[in-house]
Amino acid sequence: MIRGRQQDDKARQYIHRGIAARHFQRTFVLARDAGAGADLKKRLLSIDLARLSRKRSLRPIAINEHE
Repeated sequence: MIRGRQQDDKARQYIHRGIAARHFQRTFVLARDAGAGADLKKRLLSIDLARLSRKRSLRPIAINEHE
């Protein structure tokens, strides 16, 4: 879960605050073998995801043919 909160600066007067001043929350469902890392640089959040398991599995998908 990623959550952001903006604290109000009572000393400043704003003409327009925009979307950056809103609270937000975002939830992601990750695979069990996913590795994650995050960086916060210059107020920009970057999230890196990688699969830790190199094992790949192929499975056939049935195709129904209709005429």
